[in-house]
This record gives sequence, structure tokens and C-alpha cells, in this order.
Amino acid sequence: MLEKFLFKRVKDQASIRISHDTCLRSRYKWNACTICVDTCPSDAITISEEGKVVYDSNTCNDCHFCMHECPTDAIYYESEMMQKYEQRITQRDVVTYTCRKQATGSGEQIELPCLSLLTPEYLMAGELHEKEQEILCNPKKCASCEYNFDPDEGLQWVREWSAYSFTEQVKIQTDPKQIRGKKRSYNRRELFQMTSNTTKQSIGNLLIDSFYEPKSLKEKIQPPQKRKYAMVYLERKKSQFGDEVMEAVAPLLNGARITVEGELDFWHHLAAICPTGALKQTSDDSGDRLLFNGRDCVNCDICEQLSDQIVREPASSIHDYLGEVTLAERQMDACPSCNGKKPVQRDICDDCEHTKKKRASLLDSW
Repeated sequence: MLEKFLFKRVKDQASIRISHDTCLRSRYKWNACTICVDTCPSDAITISEEGKVVYDSNTCNDCHFCMHECPTDAIYYESEMMQKYEQRITQRDVVTYTCRKQATGSGEQIELPCLSLLTPEYLMAGELHEKEQEILCNPKKCASCEYNFDPDEGLQWVREWSAYSFTEQVKIQTDPKQIRGKKRSYNRRELFQMTSNTTKQSIGNLLIDSFYEPKSLKEKIQPPQKRKYAMVYLERKKSQFGDEVMEAVAPLLNGARITVEGELDFWHHLAAICPTGALKQTSDDSGDRLLFNGRDCVNCDICEQLSDQIVREPASSIHDYLGEVTLAERQMDACPSCNGKKPVQRDICDDCEHTKKKRASLLDSW
């Protein structure tokens, strides 16, 4: 029994897994997310006729782009978790990020599948651990790579990051001889303690599966791992960046800004169908409110598909991720048809109004 369990865990750790309960397409049939399909350079990911994501391990070239780009961590590979990258960051005095093809092979650098996948969350994690950070990127090698990454454009945000007064400068090195990133040196006592902790952690990783799947589609999706690191960083730095919007960084965190045009109906439907809980309905004696929390939003189009009054735009300010925004509010009283709640200015509630219209439409067709 134990042997079968351990074999399964080893297999899971070495395999790409897909959680359909956290996939946006599986949760809402009208969702048009194709990020994993568009990202995959080997066409190993497709969308079935039923609208589900299908992964072909025989076609996959193990680039791992899809799991870095998936907004809800529905595509999962243990070694590419943000937690694993944080462990590598803590083990270095100076952190050097690079891609697999430009790494020196010494194991000193933190290797990403491609530098196009380097996002602000990595630098945020490094700053949280007070690490000096740099990037190794040779434009000539990028030009010869099949992934077609342009460092002048793709790393422009890093140059702007270094200009923020509350961040540390991140140098972009083109020559491997200039990089200083290396693993920490340990004395005998620290080495013994680190080895002991690493062993315990390895055993824990083998026994405990960190791949969490919701029990049902009604359960909200947890924030992606990268977002959790970003929010810790932003909360700690909130007092330092003040009115700074961080316009080069904000869109890269894959959030959105939601606004409402006109009178918004079916609040409870919007709050119920939002996969992450970014939209939330609250009620008290004074009335109902629809709140939007940017830290939980993954910039999907589900709310926009459900309501014509919802306007979704990519987050353009770092403040879009902090605090709740009231999208709409109204005073309520009792609905005479169902004893539920209705807006004061209406005769019946939204659900009763919807039922009335459907019944009228059905009778007209007869």
C-alpha cells in the first residue's frame, strides 16, 4: 500500500497535471480563455469539443510555459511552483535569473524556461528576503532562440522597476563573467542544519501533495501562488510607494479593474459565478452592495460575459490590487411575490422579474 502511494507521488511530481475544477473553461462554458493553448510552442495542449483543456504528453517538449502563464494554476508541475523558486532564492546571497539556454551549467543561477516568463513576483520575493538581484540576458542568444523573445521590449519593465525609489536596482548583465549570483556558503553547523531541514522538507513533499483541487465548482479558486507573493510585498511596501501607480508593473500581475455602466442586475449571480470571489455581495439592514477585490481577480471574462453592465480593463495601477471597491449599492425591502429582497424603487425582485419575462415570452410563442 505504502509502495503504491509513494510511487504515485513520485509520478505526480514528475508529471504535468491539470485541474479541471480550477480551469476557467471548465467552470464556465462561455469562457474563452486559451492562454495555455496560445502559449504552448509544441501544440501539446488543445481544447476539446466539450470545451475542456486536453494535454498530450507525447507531443509536449517540457518547456513548462503553460504552467507559468495559467492564471489560476490549473496546469501544475511541482518543480515550477513559485514556492520552489522561493526556496532557490533563499539559498543564494546574490540571485541571478536567466533562462535554461543561457545558464552557465554551474547550478548557481535561477533558471526559468525563458526570460519572457520572468515577472515582478520573482523580484518581489527576492526583495522580501533582502537579496541582491540581477539578470543574465545576452540579446544575441535570445535572437537565435526559437522562442523569439525580445529582451529590449520584454525586460523594459525591469529597467523601470530599478527606477522606483522603494525597490533595489536590478542589473541586466550580458556577459556571464560579470554575474555574481551564487549559492550561499555555509559553515559546518549551518550545513548540517540545512541538510536536516532539506531532508525533512523532501520527505514532506513526498508525503503531502500540495496540488489542491476544489471539492466542487461551487468552491472558489484560491489566488494563484504568484499573486500571494505579490500581495505580501505590496502590503509591506504600501506606505513607501504612496501615490506611485507602478504602471510598468501593474499589468504584469495579470489583474483587472472592474467598473459598472448603468444599473446592474442579478448581483447574486455575479458574486456566485465569479470563480475567485473577487466579486462579493454583502447585505445588511441598509441594503445590498456589490464589492470588487482586485487582489483576487485573475482578469478572466466571466463577469463580463454574464452582464452587459460590467466593464473589465487590465489593471493599470498597483492600487487596483489593494482594498475593496464598491461597484454598486441599493436600498432593499421585501418582495411581495417571493418574500425575498427587492430594490426599494422596484415592484418585484430581479428573479421574479426574470421569471415574469420568461413566462410572458413563453405565452406569446403559443
